[in-house]
Amino acid sequence: MPLQKIMIVRHAEKPIPDVSVGVRASGKSDAASLTTRGWQRAGALVQFFEYLAPPRPGVEKPGHLFATRFDKFSIDGSRRSIQTLEPLAKSMGLKISDVHGKGQEAKLVATLMKLDGVALVAWSHENIRFIVEAIEPAGLKAPEWPDDRFDLVWVFDRTARGWKFSQSAQLLLAGDSKEAA
Repeated sequence: MPLQKIMIVRHAEKPIPDVSVGVRASGKSDAASLTTRGWQRAGALVQFFEYLAPPRPGVEKPGHLFATRFDKFSIDGSRRSIQTLEPLAKSMGLKISDVHGKGQEAKLVATLMKLDGVALVAWSHENIRFIVEAIEPAGLKAPEWPDDRFDLVWVFDRTARGWKFSQSAQLLLAGDSKEAA
């Protein structure tokens, strides 16, 4: 059976200059890593995606995990997408595929289309639109991912005519919004 669902999340919270810092899992400061709140969200995603708690429309347990590849030589290289999925991958016994980086969204989608079941992608928000365009190049329209939102799940369900878009609020941490993008 071909891929039936693609779910996309933005990597969890990132550092804000003069406000918050990124930290690796070891506790070492790192601008390319999640903030403490980001690590909290990454941990909460285990309940959300593995145990589907709290249940959200369209959200299912993923069988495949994908994240933006970290490029330490890039000026905007980030570990955040991988870090966002690490707790879930560990809990579910899945590997995170990070063979695709920013600018390779069409290749990512080509890889996804060779799979079956349900895939979850964590990506940098400014490039998520390129994933959407590659999923349905004939014109599937999703809103712009808001700069200040880390609490959404974009869901793409395969239909007889292509792909249907919906979105779901995570509502995992204080301050998460019920509003769609």
